Amino acid sequence: MYIKNQLKSVILVLPLILIAGLFVFASFETRSTSDSGLNDQDMSCLLSCGYIRRNIVNTIFHPNFVLYLSGQQKKFNTLNESHVKKAISIWNNNVVNKREMILYQQEHFNKLAMLSKTVDECDDNYGCVVNGEDLAVLRYWMSDIVAEVVETAAMQIINPSELKLLNIENDKNIGKALEIIMGDPVGQQLISHAIGRNITIRPENLRDHKGYFEYASKTIVIDPTVASYILKINGIVHELVHAISVDNDNSVFEETFAEMIGMAVQDRITDIDISCNPYIVFIDRLLDPHYGKYPVRNNIEKHLQQAGIVIKIASEEMD
Repeated sequence: MYIKNQLKSVILVLPLILIAGLFVFASFETRSTSDSGLNDQDMSCLLSCGYIRRNIVNTIFHPNFVLYLSGQQKKFNTLNESHVKKAISIWNNNVVNKREMILYQQEHFNKLAMLSKTVDECDDNYGCVVNGEDLAVLRYWMSDIVAEVVETAAMQIINPSELKLLNIENDKNIGKALEIIMGDPVGQQLISHAIGRNITIRPENLRDHKGYFEYASKTIVIDPTVASYILKINGIVHELVHAISVDNDNSVFEETFAEMIGMAVQDRITDIDISCNPYIVFIDRLLDPHYGKYPVRNNIEKHLQQAGIVIKIASEEMD
């Protein structure tokens, strides 16, 4: 009788023990997922943007998801499609705001996997995997990146006759815009370098974009509306950055630096902050049908430094 009563007690208690065990296991799993990097750092602030409309919230380029992938990459060394898809599944199961659920896109995975590679695209022989260097490119653009005049650079005094050499057609609006840009240290350095390289600027009605740089003739072509409107003056600065490169090439990095520097100079001139975070600018260029065809990197950082402008991360100079 005693044994029967003991067995009954065990039968009653055993389900409670199992339930408690499951609760502890579930708690451990939840804690493990959190510890793996899902909520270590919130980089959503990078998504704030004044003028770029491309939405990357639901892509693998969401900055918080990139941080999570970085943790996964440390575990597996390289991440293939299966790893990334599994990471997306875990992310989507844990995300609080369902509007931030990640959608897998093959093109985006390929772009990510090629960020540090020298080949043009994934193929059957090379394969498509994400490594630490690929993710390091994205982590770089999440940093506090600024462009400054090199401390040792000699600030040249630019006289009106030199500005006329730059403003080849003596366009009134271009001349006024250049005078305004010279009020900014980085802007002045860009103009000084352009004069030294015998760069010229001329107006032309452009339908699809604000301007472009002709490498062969060393001419910056600007739409008249860019020169006449203070909140488009970044377009001239953007092309002045391109004019620094002595190579007839371009890259996603160069386009991002040109836009970043152009907007920063304009913001300082107007005292109106409408710049987007460099990370958003970089991803926008990377996914753009036109700019995305360029190589990821070229020698633009080197050319910028030779022109007296250094790209810095916080207080450290970029390698």
